[in-house]
Amino acid sequence: MEHARNYYLKLCDQYDCDPIPEVMQHFDTETHKLELEGCNITLRSCVALAEFLRKDNWFRVINLSDCMLGDEGCSIIAPALGQNAVITDINLKGNNIKGIGAEMIGLMLKDTQTLLRLKLDWNSITSTKSGFSNLVEGLSVNKTLQHLDITNCQIGQSEAKELALVLGNNKCLQTLDIRWNHIGLIGSRALLTALQTNKVIHNIKIDGNNIPTDIMQAIASSVHKNEECKIVSEEYQKRLGVLNKGLEKLHYNRDLQIHDLLDRIDKQEALFDQLQQTFNKKMDGTLNELNNKSITIKTLEAKLVVANTALSLANQKSFDFGNLVTRLKDDLSNAMNQHGQELALERKKREEMEFRKQEEIDTLKEQLQSLLNKCTDVERVSDKKELTIEELKQEIQILKQESEEKVNDVQDRLDRTKRHCQKRIKEMQDSFTDENEITHKDFNKREKLLLERIEKLEEERNESEQSLVNTKKLITTLKMKSEEEINEIRLSLHKEEQEKMRQIGERIDILTRSKNELTDYAQQQKKLIDDFKKEGEQASNEIDSLKKKIRSLEMEKEENELSTRSLFKKVNQDNEQLREEMRQKGKLEDELKQKIYTLNQNAQDNTLRYQSEIGKKDNELRALKNLLKDRDIELEKARSEVKRTSGLESALKNYFTAPAT
Repeated sequence: MEHARNYYLKLCDQYDCDPIPEVMQHFDTETHKLELEGCNITLRSCVALAEFLRKDNWFRVINLSDCMLGDEGCSIIAPALGQNAVITDINLKGNNIKGIGAEMIGLMLKDTQTLLRLKLDWNSITSTKSGFSNLVEGLSVNKTLQHLDITNCQIGQSEAKELALVLGNNKCLQTLDIRWNHIGLIGSRALLTALQTNKVIHNIKIDGNNIPTDIMQAIASSVHKNEECKIVSEEYQKRLGVLNKGLEKLHYNRDLQIHDLLDRIDKQEALFDQLQQTFNKKMDGTLNELNNKSITIKTLEAKLVVANTALSLANQKSFDFGNLVTRLKDDLSNAMNQHGQELALERKKREEMEFRKQEEIDTLKEQLQSLLNKCTDVERVSDKKELTIEELKQEIQILKQESEEKVNDVQDRLDRTKRHCQKRIKEMQDSFTDENEITHKDFNKREKLLLERIEKLEEERNESEQSLVNTKKLITTLKMKSEEEINEIRLSLHKEEQEKMRQIGERIDILTRSKNELTDYAQQQKKLIDDFKKEGEQASNEIDSLKKKIRSLEMEKEENELSTRSLFKKVNQDNEQLREEMRQKGKLEDELKQKIYTLNQNAQDNTLRYQSEIGKKDNELRALKNLLKDRDIELEKARSEVKRTSGLESALKNYFTAPAT
């Protein structure tokens, strides 16, 4: 306020006038009303006040009643009030405002955008036609004025017609005080026609205007209708405001719940993605382990092939050794027979030699028996090796079956997870179709990769089986070839039996050497068999450890599935709760819509009822107009009769006064 005070004092100094004391008092009260009723304001102080009010943003209500401003003061202060941006109420009562002042007030009404109330009572604003017409024109342009007081402003019938034309199109003026003027019958009719089209004015005061009672009643009824329409519209607007607020709250709560639901779904999708990533990592680990197992199985199969080839070679050598032993037995029997015949001739000479030979033969027999025992031991060892090989084959088959079962279990679990994911995707497709399609595509890609890996494993297994079949075929072919070679060797041995009898001693030495070699070879084979057993035990231990890992992975997978199921159950429960809440909110919205619909119907019914009543009243007004026309005709007739009677009276007076003169 100090700034406003200083500005006002500066303006007073500028225009060489004394400040108005009442204005200075209002600077101290800090109220928004400027009460200057009955102040004696000079032109210079009026100019300073106008310049102050032009830029003032504090005072809202200006009371300049009974200040005797006149046209000059009004022409100075009215433009400033029109340019002010905060004034809502102006009182210019009893300021002797005439035509020029009315023109400036009309310009003020054109310029202002905040004025709501204007009091111009007890002023002669109709002293000039141009002044009042400009004021009415400003009223027609103005879109904010709601209350107008023009009491005792000497408004006649023509001015009332101009005002009625403006009121017919005005949509902001609500109250009009036009008491103690000279509207008369014609002006009241014009106002009545204006009020029939204007549905905004709900309060009009027209006392003291020489208006017939029927027209007064018609104007009052039309104003009452406007007031009722205003009350209904206000109630309707209030109800609509309450309903809109309720709907806004519902929409806000619904948006919050949807936002919370989306956040929950995002969190659950993040958890699902994490679980899926962990599951994929574990599946990759299991697949890598399966690949490693397949590699170990292939190495074992290669080792088995090598063992089978070694066993086949050992069998061939043992078979060759048995053939050699049988041949040696045959050779020895033949030699013994020959030597027996020779010894029968030379017993006497060579008893000592025979005894020595017999001892040598006994030693040879013992050696042969030891060799035979060793051959039987080798055969037993070979049988044991064959049994171990068969057991290893069975274990390999069991491992293959277990791997196939595990692959089938993995496929079943993948199918289950796939079905579960598909169900989940179907449930979530209604709200989040795009994201589910992306996840479904990723899942299909991963499933294809897993299927491709499984197909690769099956192809590797088929290749290993084919390699086993090929090795078996090679073994059979080698056996056939060895048998053919043995038969050929037998034939050659039968032919060379006589020549070999001479070389028995040398062959015995060779046999001893071969025996030593065979013992060394047998020891090497035992070592190999022990190595194979150790490798088989290691493989079995590795298989057991892998089985344990697979079981632990299965347990973790089951726990993850249980956790995911619990999460999905919680999500489904939350979704069901939200759906129930949304249904309840939908029911509330439907009820509110029904209420709004009923209110609209009631408003329509009321408008139809009011229209019907207005039509009835229009018919009554038309009948009253007809009656007024008839009365006007009767009045004209009565006036003509009165004129005639007055003329007769004057004639009689003249007649009676003429003799007296």
